[in-house]
Amino acid sequence: MSKPDLLRIFVDRCAVPLRVGVSAHERASPQTVVISVTCEAISAVPDPGWVHATRGTFMDYAAIVRFLREDLPKDPPSLLLESLAERVAAHVLSDSLVRRVTVRLEKPGCLPDTESVGVTLRRERLPTIGGP
Repeated sequence: MSKPDLLRIFVDRCAVPLRVGVSAHERASPQTVVISVTCEAISAVPDPGWVHATRGTFMDYAAIVRFLREDLPKDPPSLLLESLAERVAAHVLSDSLVRRVTVRLEKPGCLPDTESVGVTLRRERLPTIGGP
C-alpha cells in the first residue's frame, strides 16, 4: 500500500495579542506573539485541474487564522510559549487531514539586544491501525 501524498500548508507570522510570560507583569496585559504554523496534510485533490473542493477535503487556512486570532486570546494567561505551542499543535492536529504540524511562536522585542525569543515544536499524528 502506498503512502498518501502530503501537501505542506502554512500560515506565516500571524501577530496575535496574548497574555504569556513567567512574570506577572508579562501576563498583566496582552503582548504580541508572532505565530507560524506549517502543516503536512493529506492531499485530497485528485488532479491539478480539480476545482470542486468540499469541506473536509482541503485545509482551510482561514480556520487556522481564526483559531489563532479569535480563540487563542480567550484562553487564560499562559506561563510558557511552549504551552501555547502545544495548544496550537493539538488544535491543528484535530483536523483529520493533518499528519504533522510545526508551530513556531516568537515574542518580538522581549529581551534587550534580541529581535525575538521563542519556541518551535513539531508534533505528529500517531498512525492508526490500517490507516495512513
